Amino acid sequence: VAIYITGTVGQSYGANLQRFSLNQEGSKPEGQRRPKRHQPLWVRGFASLVCAGIFMSFALFFATQTQIAPLQLFLFGGNFLFAYYLNGEPFNLRTDGAATAIVAVGVFLCLAAAPKNNHTQDQGEMWNLMVSASWISFAVCSPCTIFGLLGLQKFLVAEQERRCYSEAWRTTVLHMTFGALPGVMGGINITLTKTLFSLIVGQYERHGGVPGVFESPLLWVVACALVTTYYLEMSFIVNGLEGVSAIIVMSTFAVTEMTTSTLGGLLCMHDYTQFVLWSATVFIFGSLIALGGVVLMAWFRYGLEANTSASGKQEDVYDSLENSTPLSFAGAPSPSFLPFDEVSKPSEITANPAACKEVTILDKEAMYKRSPL
Repeated sequence: VAIYITGTVGQSYGANLQRFSLNQEGSKPEGQRRPKRHQPLWVRGFASLVCAGIFMSFALFFATQTQIAPLQLFLFGGNFLFAYYLNGEPFNLRTDGAATAIVAVGVFLCLAAAPKNNHTQDQGEMWNLMVSASWISFAVCSPCTIFGLLGLQKFLVAEQERRCYSEAWRTTVLHMTFGALPGVMGGINITLTKTLFSLIVGQYERHGGVPGVFESPLLWVVACALVTTYYLEMSFIVNGLEGVSAIIVMSTFAVTEMTTSTLGGLLCMHDYTQFVLWSATVFIFGSLIALGGVVLMAWFRYGLEANTSASGKQEDVYDSLENSTPLSFAGAPSPSFLPFDEVSKPSEITANPAACKEVTILDKEAMYKRSPL
């Protein structure tokens, strides 16, 4: 538990340091901006993100995947801290603080009820797990989800370009896809990491030590898949941080990774066999509480309450956002941090064609040329 929580803090720091470096470069004249690899702070942030992810994985040697998965939501709290101090992004105790407390309660309930018995498998036992219906379901649905998110992302970008403006909910969904993509990939990565570690220990204990580890073809296949998914996960995170607030990217990332890795533990590693009625009930209840806290964060953060408020006042929701710096993909203001500003209205776009260029914030070519897929 301590290893994993420490890793989430390192990931939060690394992601926000990257965002801080990009913001600094974005404030310079265009001719003076350096590429990412020549920005020391960005390189340091990327190294922190990668090393923290590797460090976190060692927790899977000592605990079940289902027990570890909810701890990913601690990234949620660390992200608020570093986003506030490094990037000046707002933190409101009444809203963000309350949502963070709710998430923490849910995580602790999950920890109390999660399976504690950690099992290892050799190649034969792991293969029997892999050909089970639950493992195959996870292996099919996870990639389909990733390609579905990529398709949704592309569709929303095209809609913004075609319509020359975007409703608040469309912008919200679009920005969340940049956290959901690495989150799903991260959940797959955690499942493969647990699979690899279980194989290493199982082969070592049952097949003559170190030679037994290296003679397993399945172990090498899993290791290659693990390297690939980790590269894609880091690429998706870097791509998202270039254009969207670190709070949005990393918070959505934490939730989707927690959900995907929990499903991986239940469906692939068959952790569901260790649950009894009371523990399953508490675990589900805790997961729902934690996810509810994140939904509250998104509601407060994106200002959706402003659309449904009978009084039409936005100050209560946006009092913590009034001094924030809007972020963007191409250097233009991002609607997700604006209180549904008037320039987003079609009438304003028609009256002011220059506003169209400003509101169409997503440069498709610039975004997709960075996508690993």
